[in-house]
Amino acid sequence: MSLRIGAALGVLLFCLTIAAPAPAQDGVQHLAFSYGPLKIAPGRNTMEWAITQQRPAVDGWIVGFRANLQRSDGSVPRGDVIHLHHGVWMKDFAPLFAAGEEKTHTTAPPGYGWRYRTSDAWRMIHMIHNLTPDPDAVFITYEIDFLPDGAPLAQGIQTIETAWLDTVGGAYPVFDAKRGSGGSDRRFTYPDEAKAAPRPTWTVPQDGALVGTGGHLHPGGLWTDLKLTRDGRSTRLFRSKAIYHEPAGAVSWDVSMTVTPSDWRVQLRKGDVLSVSGTYDTKRASWYESMAIMPAMWVPGGTGADPFTTNVDVNGRVTHGHLPENDVHGGGRMSGLANPLELLSRPVPGKREV
Repeated sequence: MSLRIGAALGVLLFCLTIAAPAPAQDGVQHLAFSYGPLKIAPGRNTMEWAITQQRPAVDGWIVGFRANLQRSDGSVPRGDVIHLHHGVWMKDFAPLFAAGEEKTHTTAPPGYGWRYRTSDAWRMIHMIHNLTPDPDAVFITYEIDFLPDGAPLAQGIQTIETAWLDTVGGAYPVFDAKRGSGGSDRRFTYPDEAKAAPRPTWTVPQDGALVGTGGHLHPGGLWTDLKLTRDGRSTRLFRSKAIYHEPAGAVSWDVSMTVTPSDWRVQLRKGDVLSVSGTYDTKRASWYESMAIMPAMWVPGGTGADPFTTNVDVNGRVTHGHLPENDVHGGGRMSGLANPLELLSRPVPGKREV
């Protein structure tokens, strides 16, 4: 599988700058952009393309990226009502950044960044869920941490390319994790435990290094694993775990994913093969159209630790904790409807049905 993966996550590129560049003391500019308003139909769950010219105005390096949704008043919609399900920002048809409902922040390690030129063609795919019976409107927002050419920190910076790694491949990379599947532990790992399922791989084109990664899952997901195979030997490079803030556990969007520490470096050789798997909890429910994706920060010519002599499979870190838009966990009388547990289950004796 090449770095030019066909749109595997739906998300966004945007059109309206909402904050002027604000140089920080460290030389990094924090730029904010917005696309919209997008009219969201009731029950919407569709992927759409967009093209935008709203991005940094000069050449430089992107060192951070964060995505979200907002209403026109600046508020963030509740995650259980409307959310950015997933999406991909693409440069010249190659995946650049991705975001999902877990809203993981993407941050390059110090000394690394994504090369940006004003001549690049930016596109996005976005999928927004409207889980209500009413139409609505939202803006897709994103923040970019940016080093313009000429900034002191831009000197000697190493170029990151995004290696797109997922469990399915193709334009809509989903699979089903059915209740009770996955053996006695009721944890289903795809594609390992899926009969005759292909395993998409990425073959490293030249010597280099990975300097970061993190996973994307849907509700019910527990972790994604990144594995390296070389000369018939395999080793796990990193497990990106889902940290659920939801009191009921792995059943909602209220989750953070762990990513690699900022000093994580893994040496790769030309011909190495990388693959990803995703594990879901199937004790309580089936999870249809699930995903397990791990975009990785690939540095051609970079250096790092040999994963066969050094333990690089370390504990990760979360980029944020519980988000206020995910405060609602169900169980209340927010709809105004009667509690179905208190309703009659059969006609009252002596009453005549009409």
